[in-house]
Amino acid sequence: MQNWIKTVVVAVSLALPGVVLAQSLESLVNVQGVRENQLVGYSLVVGLDGTGDKNQVKFTNQTITNMLRQFGVQLPNKIDPKVKNVAAVAVSATLPPMYSRGQTIDVTVSSIGDAKSIRGGTLLLTQLHGADGEVYALAQGSVVVAG
Repeated sequence: MQNWIKTVVVAVSLALPGVVLAQSLESLVNVQGVRENQLVGYSLVVGLDGTGDKNQVKFTNQTITNMLRQFGVQLPNKIDPKVKNVAAVAVSATLPPMYSRGQTIDVTVSSIGDAKSIRGGTLLLTQLHGADGEVYALAQGSVVVAG
């Protein structure tokens, strides 16, 4: 009887070599220190067709003034730039584990002022910082609104 059971077990084992319980290595292994990293930045979206922040959003005005100053443009003290074509935005992204230099990642751009829409605008060059304050990525380009 035992020989018969052994024969059945061997026969079944040989008959089903293609049946494998497959699982990705990723789901079995957790390498310490290898994880996704959240990145965040602050910038401006420009080129909006009147749908940007209103003048009451002072940090947008301040950001524009500071940016212009970096390019050598001085505005008189009592002049506030008109911001209806500009929106202050937060930019976020997830940096995948084992990323490599030059690899592209998707970013999410969210208005933090009172802009009606950032559709059709252009994100100015944005540094994306990790939790440690280091810059890990740069983002810029046309804003594509999903949905």
